[in-house]
Amino acid sequence: MELLVELIMELVKCLGKSACTCRDYHLNFDEAVSDLGSEWGALNSRKEAINSMVRTKVLWGKEVKHEVQGWLERVEEINKEVQAIQEKIRRVKWHSRGCLGKLVCKKIEVVKKIREQGCFPDGLVVDRPPTCGVIMSNDNPVGEDSAKEKIWGYLVGNEVRKIGVCGIGGVGKTTIMKHINDELVREAKFDKVIWVTVSYPLDVIKLQENIAHAITEDDTQRLPGGEDKERRAAELKSVMGRVRHVLILDDVWEVFSLIEIEGLVEGWIDEGLIDVLPSRKAAYDRGHAFLNMLVKKCLLEKTVDWCGVDVFRMHDVMRDMAIKSIGPEFGYMVKAGMKLTDVPDECGWGNYLKMVSLMKNNLSKIPLGLCPKCPTLSTLILSNNQNLSEIPESFFEGIPELKVLDLSNTGIEALPNSISNLEKLSSMRLRWCQRLRYLPPLAKLMVLKKLDLVGSGIKVVPQGMEKLISLEYLDLRYCYNLKKIPMGMLSNLSNLQYLSVYKGLKIKGEEVAGLKKLETFKGVFDDIQDYNHFVNSQDFQILTEYRIEVVKRLRVLPTTPREFVVKRPRALPITQRESWVSIYYCDLGEECTVLPDNLQMLKILYCRNMRSGLNKAALLEKATELSYCNIESCEDMECVIDLDSSSYPVLDKLEQLDLSLLPKLRMRKLLPLELLQAFQNLEEIDVNRCEQMEEIIASSDSDASLDKFTFPKLRRLWLRGLPQLKSICNAKGVIVCDCIEKIQIRRCRELTRIPVQFPLLDNGQPSHLKEIEIDEESKEWWESVEWDHKNLLQPFLKYHWW
Repeated sequence: MELLVELIMELVKCLGKSACTCRDYHLNFDEAVSDLGSEWGALNSRKEAINSMVRTKVLWGKEVKHEVQGWLERVEEINKEVQAIQEKIRRVKWHSRGCLGKLVCKKIEVVKKIREQGCFPDGLVVDRPPTCGVIMSNDNPVGEDSAKEKIWGYLVGNEVRKIGVCGIGGVGKTTIMKHINDELVREAKFDKVIWVTVSYPLDVIKLQENIAHAITEDDTQRLPGGEDKERRAAELKSVMGRVRHVLILDDVWEVFSLIEIEGLVEGWIDEGLIDVLPSRKAAYDRGHAFLNMLVKKCLLEKTVDWCGVDVFRMHDVMRDMAIKSIGPEFGYMVKAGMKLTDVPDECGWGNYLKMVSLMKNNLSKIPLGLCPKCPTLSTLILSNNQNLSEIPESFFEGIPELKVLDLSNTGIEALPNSISNLEKLSSMRLRWCQRLRYLPPLAKLMVLKKLDLVGSGIKVVPQGMEKLISLEYLDLRYCYNLKKIPMGMLSNLSNLQYLSVYKGLKIKGEEVAGLKKLETFKGVFDDIQDYNHFVNSQDFQILTEYRIEVVKRLRVLPTTPREFVVKRPRALPITQRESWVSIYYCDLGEECTVLPDNLQMLKILYCRNMRSGLNKAALLEKATELSYCNIESCEDMECVIDLDSSSYPVLDKLEQLDLSLLPKLRMRKLLPLELLQAFQNLEEIDVNRCEQMEEIIASSDSDASLDKFTFPKLRRLWLRGLPQLKSICNAKGVIVCDCIEKIQIRRCRELTRIPVQFPLLDNGQPSHLKEIEIDEESKEWWESVEWDHKNLLQPFLKYHWW
């Protein structure tokens, strides 16, 4: 009996002790949770500090110690365990706090212990086994011994730090350097031999990354600094400065861009290298055909630059041959890009010269009194000498046959009056001469065909310009100081084929309509009547390219050269002509607005009394080429699209539809069901801040059997700021998008289902999808929205603050 009593007493003691401990855990639960958070935060702070030091050391050619790597892995494991406990804490019931509190206290001790183990007094890294570089070639070097010896001598000497190996293509520049690379690696004369092939088009970020990979021999290594090129360069310089190294950059090309190519074709036209053709468009197409032929013959290479613009690069064989074929003996003096500070004296200007190019130098002035005697000189190019501010009066007196003069992008402040006597001058290019305020009288230049004043600082139209009856090309874009064009002047220029003017200049439609040879027009009318007069004229029909803006209030327009305020449409192919109409701040209530036959891009902004968009067949019946439509900030608009099935041909080429800031739009459905067949070429839909919009594809009683709506070319779907949007299509339907790449949904909280269907690859991934963007505030909405294959789409989801 006594034994039984003793056992019971011991049991009571144990239960009492356990109960007390459980009570303590319960009472101190909040404090323990706080302590765990503090310890866990301290642990991860140490982990981040160690990771940061490790990344830097690895970039310097070090290797992480095994114990450090093991510690970092243990931290990752404990992080998962703590996260699991935090999830339990969020769901814990009041009566279970004691048991969970015990687990929390134990985990605190574990976290403390791991944090204390994160001290490495002997360092975090060790030296990596030395590797000087990579053997590039197994061939025995043959020939070019003198070149290799010369380069080798520079490398092992101390005087030269940069070596450029140049030569025509195919002579073996890369082969020579591969053999030198191999010898440097074998003899270990340097701590590191780095070989990097320069990608084209040049991507500085990628080049920096490739150099870092070559240094660390780790393709996963990333330079700190994000997209900051200067910071990344400083990091590379710091790393490379710690070792004796040789950096070999292979396949470095010189590029001239699309803009220069366009200028090249214009130059061919100006100098008469392209035969006289019936129209400027025909001459331009001939020039591009010649460029394409050079590409096909492998004399030019065509690619795209970082912003998607076509660029060309010329093979060095072709470049060297061209330079050699235009020497002085052929009447050419070409000293372009040679960093010249002085113009050649009169002895250098032989009377045999036909063409002189001193472009892209550092010329600041032409000596007073210099008068070259060049009776046959027809082309003079002084462009891109930004410090060239003045030309003496005597300079042009001995060049009577000059036909082409290019002073573009110079600091020229005034032109000598002697230019007025260059009666053979056919092309004068003064682009971006921003300091130039006035031109001398031009009345005697009766054969002048081209006057390019883009971006110049002129304040008034040159005297005698109305007498330039041969003028075919006049460009006055971005001439912000020019306030007006004299009435009647344009009518006198009856041979104009190309006319482009700054949007601050008012032009009358009747005056432009009288230019019967006009092929390209880029300009602004200040009311719909002038615009309609021009578009309805017979002469408008011969235009091959136009960019027309109708602006009632010119003062609100930006004064920077940009095309579309909100969003510029996708770039047109190089051979395709532009045909744009933009209408701003006009009253479109009862006014009949005519759209041209071949209109491709339409933009309507800030227009009043516009109750409808694309619902007038009369408005669109001729615009069968329309590919881009943007309607924005038209507060009175009630309806965007309300056409019957007979209007299919009008919209079947529409690729981009942008609707924005239409707060009073009473049309609740965007695309009528019966018109879906007309939108098979639609690539982008962007609907933004149309507060009354309820449905994208209108449903009706007759569509109950329809369960699939196909948009075969749709790449982007943007739905933003649509608080009333409840559905994209009917309840059972799906939208089949074979090419969809990006979806952005923002502030569409009433939308409960996203019925977009993606084609899947063999691995189960969407074939083209790149990104689904959701605003940060919509995380909770995303969890509730219905979407097929939602888990499959999770990796493509990105949250953004806007």
